[in-house]
Amino acid sequence: MASPSDFELLDKSCSQISKFPYNIVHQTAPQHQLESYKNRLEKREPFMFCEDGWAALDILEYDDHAKEFQRSRAASVFELKGRLEGTSLHRRKDPRSRFLFLTAAHSRARLDISCKMFIAALTHHQVMVSFLDFIFPFGVQEYPEDFYFSSLREETRLSRTATKLVISELGRSGREIRLCYNLKSVERSIDAHWPWSIRQTAVYHSFDVENGKALWIMVKGSQLIKKRIQDSTANNAVGTSDLKRFGSNCEAFATTLATHLVLADWCREEWRWYLNFFEERLHAATRRATAIINDREPSIYESPVHHHTRANTMPSTANKVATVVKKTFSRKHQKSNFDLGVPLANIPVQTPFPMAVGPPSPQGPLPPPLLPPGMPGSVPKEKQNHQEEEQEFKLKDLQLVQHLEEKANEVGPVLAANIDILRELYEHYRSVLSSDDCPSELKSGCQEAFRHFEKRIKGIITDLERQRSTTQILLGLLSNRKNLLYEISNKRAFETSRIYAKRAQLSTDRMEKITDAMFEIARKTQQETVSMKIITLVTLFFLPGTFISTIMSTDIIQFKNNVEDYSSGALKWFAMVTVPFIVATFVTWYGFYWWARRKERLAAAEKADLERQNSSDSSNMLKS
Repeated sequence: MASPSDFELLDKSCSQISKFPYNIVHQTAPQHQLESYKNRLEKREPFMFCEDGWAALDILEYDDHAKEFQRSRAASVFELKGRLEGTSLHRRKDPRSRFLFLTAAHSRARLDISCKMFIAALTHHQVMVSFLDFIFPFGVQEYPEDFYFSSLREETRLSRTATKLVISELGRSGREIRLCYNLKSVERSIDAHWPWSIRQTAVYHSFDVENGKALWIMVKGSQLIKKRIQDSTANNAVGTSDLKRFGSNCEAFATTLATHLVLADWCREEWRWYLNFFEERLHAATRRATAIINDREPSIYESPVHHHTRANTMPSTANKVATVVKKTFSRKHQKSNFDLGVPLANIPVQTPFPMAVGPPSPQGPLPPPLLPPGMPGSVPKEKQNHQEEEQEFKLKDLQLVQHLEEKANEVGPVLAANIDILRELYEHYRSVLSSDDCPSELKSGCQEAFRHFEKRIKGIITDLERQRSTTQILLGLLSNRKNLLYEISNKRAFETSRIYAKRAQLSTDRMEKITDAMFEIARKTQQETVSMKIITLVTLFFLPGTFISTIMSTDIIQFKNNVEDYSSGALKWFAMVTVPFIVATFVTWYGFYWWARRKERLAAAEKADLERQNSSDSSNMLKS
């Protein structure tokens, strides 16, 4: 039985796309690696690809008859097979150049191609299976996945004796330069808070060294690369384009090198402006901190945290707390403070933190004092408030610097990976052109094109290395500024703790003195209570006799000559005078008693409101 031809092997492979990647002819990957690729592709399929029939695979092919590129789009696997293979009666040959653009709505969306279409395209062109490694980072994802993966893989087959597919019906000689790689660059983003994003492009390329036919599969989460290729290959392209010269194999090879340069230029474009953006954000976040001079102690009367308030605005929480503390140590309690042995009024009042001013010049006079707003020569109030806001250091500045450092740490590995891949790329083409299996036509006719390509690639590598050096400098600056902010935060935390300790000590001393005074009062009260008990007993002993003697001394009852004389009129007048006085006495006593109780209730209510307000202000200050 005759062995099947290479065309029959390809046809059988295309009919078994469900077995991908096992259906690839002359497979070089081991069995366990194919199994791993298959399982990972099935797992990632729902997140990477769209539904068949809803795809939008853009195809760009060079037409030898029209001498120009033709654009088309496939929405399903049926349309794609018809475009790539033709019909059973008329099989299409591969064009001189074919681009397949796998794009998406954005960098974290599904690719606009179905899984069946993707496998069909890879099977028809017998793409190396390792290209799947460059596809897996794409698709739906909340955060970037496999961010640091970068590589260049190649399976070049130039030897005439190597195992390969030779399909003359499609114009394939089997002698190909095959490679895939990915590059990363930074692009503008629509995010207002962070208007930059590092994005990647994955590329597969094959070039038939005998027939000069090229295949490009470009995967990008936007339309940028596709638009650049289409603009460069259009008939109305500005200038002379190097991407549409196919007069000979040498020109087709030069076009391949020029296409690589399009991707290389993209990977180095925006890094300079991205690093400038880093530097601007860093200086904006730390400029205030570098001007702060912490050489004076804050006052125990003020909040340890410096807050600035604008005119005609509600007082801040810190100011409310400071007001409460001032009331506690106000003139109302000066006498008690001096009695306690703590002359707080003699402690000088200082601002919580000094203003960010520079040291005076040793050769010039001291700067004039800051005049109050409204006086001639004074700084306007709005400008003073603006300056105070610029001098204020906030905790979010430290968080921003930490975020900047994390973002800057991403740049170095990305630039290093781009440099390595570009260096491997031109080294690979150098080894191809110097190989004994390379056609003599390419070795002799493409030297000038390769030297131009090598020079451009080395120039791009130099630019990327300079940007990497700039990144290292920026990382050092970020580290220094972050350490400075940490030192300022630690110093303020220490000063705040010390102020609270002083306040606690003052309160403790005050409470100790008050406790001693209360103990003395309790002792005296006990002595007075004993005295009052004695007085009460004596009074109760003489009270009946006093009452009887009072009655007997009046004219109500008289004894004359041993005869009892009773006067009812005198008793009546005694009752008329005594009873109203008794009632008036009890009413007066109750009035004073009610007034004292009401004063105590009002004082207790005011104290409760003050404590509730202080508790609310303290909780708000802790939250802020």
